[in-house]
Amino acid sequence: MLIRLPALGIIPAGNAPLSLGKLAHNLRVWSHLPFVTAFAYFAVTLLGGITVLLILRLPLILRRLRAEPELATFAGFVAAATAAGDSDIPRYLAFVLPVALVLVAACLREFTDDGRRRVLALMTLLTVLTQRPLQAMTTESYFMDWFPLYRIPGGKPVPPEVLAVWLPRLASLALLLLAAHVVIRHAQQQRTADI
Repeated sequence: MLIRLPALGIIPAGNAPLSLGKLAHNLRVWSHLPFVTAFAYFAVTLLGGITVLLILRLPLILRRLRAEPELATFAGFVAAATAAGDSDIPRYLAFVLPVALVLVAACLREFTDDGRRRVLALMTLLTVLTQRPLQAMTTESYFMDWFPLYRIPGGKPVPPEVLAVWLPRLASLALLLLAAHVVIRHAQQQRTADI
């Protein structure tokens, strides 16, 4: 069916969904540090507190993915397609949300009721802090916040206005991850103490 799509007129002639040349070009962006940094930032903050919790509980997540390979297959396909996309594509990781919700449920079972409430409150706070839903949105802030790579031509130095926004944001994320780690670890230790 996919081979016949151009013949059906769904894909214009000469426009393959992803040609080998385009794939090779897209994979070259991984040698550009600003792309890798932006991809990592958006991967961590994409679903706010959900992705932060999953990253901080990575050993549990990996065990769950090994036990349920269909989850790993779905998430792996989305991650691979996202990684092979161009510099505009990290947001497509959002399609892992169904898998993320299953994995969050597995994580939350690891806590007592009190610990679960604290972790859920933390996840909500992290979502608000990383997604900034109450911030006024202008065209300028939209592209600076969600598409900073548009301001960084491949191989060129990062402009000072991008550094002024993104260095504090990256430092804040590191501090948020550390604080989240402490809260989650404390909630996990509380369960261990209760057993």
